[in-house]
Amino acid sequence: MSKIEIQLPDNFELFTDSIIERGWIGEAGENQHYIMGAVSKIEARTLAAVILEHNCQKSFETGVANGISTLAITQAIALTNGHHYGIDPYQFTYHKGTALNLLAEHDLLDYFTLCEGSTHLEAPKVLNKHDEFDFAFIDGMHTFDYKFIDFFYADKLLKAGGLLVFHDSLLPSVKKIFRFIKILKKIKNIGYLPLQSYNQIYLQKQNTCLQHSSKVSLIGMNGIIIFVIC
Repeated sequence: MSKIEIQLPDNFELFTDSIIERGWIGEAGENQHYIMGAVSKIEARTLAAVILEHNCQKSFETGVANGISTLAITQAIALTNGHHYGIDPYQFTYHKGTALNLLAEHDLLDYFTLCEGSTHLEAPKVLNKHDEFDFAFIDGMHTFDYKFIDFFYADKLLKAGGLLVFHDSLLPSVKKIFRFIKILKKIKNIGYLPLQSYNQIYLQKQNTCLQHSSKVSLIGMNGIIIFVIC
């Protein structure tokens, strides 16, 4: 595997940098929400850089939550004149619409569509539209059953050459799915990032079944795995 360098365009300011550094979203006071369980600064930068490098124009994610990853992805997608979809059953009931407020604050709402519901209910609706996606980020429910459903629909929705990203690479549910994908031989490893960036692994979808490296290091509690699916 080769190391992947994080390269954002010159003079490109990723909005998530300052938000993650301050540690909260919303308005100061009663409406202030501290950031917990979100992607890190380096992970957000990597998501944006990969989208721009591969000129991804249509993306989706599971688990919008407080909107840090959503903001990074949508900002990058906006530069390619694309559109980002987010599947989340709790955006208004638990997260109080913080992700949408964050996007509105940065004038990015026009590039985002919220699919309010669980993946097994919302993804089939998207699939029925016969849309193909360039990029998918899975960071929803962490149990195996929900992770597998996320992967199943990501595999159906991504076009050949599309990128599939898993957050939390050391979760037992993610590791189990990763073993399953290797058995399928439907992915190709195209690189990884060093430990200080939480070890994000990149793989890519192609038209035919691919050979896959039999040894892949999974390092970092909040690591991102990025697949490219057949």
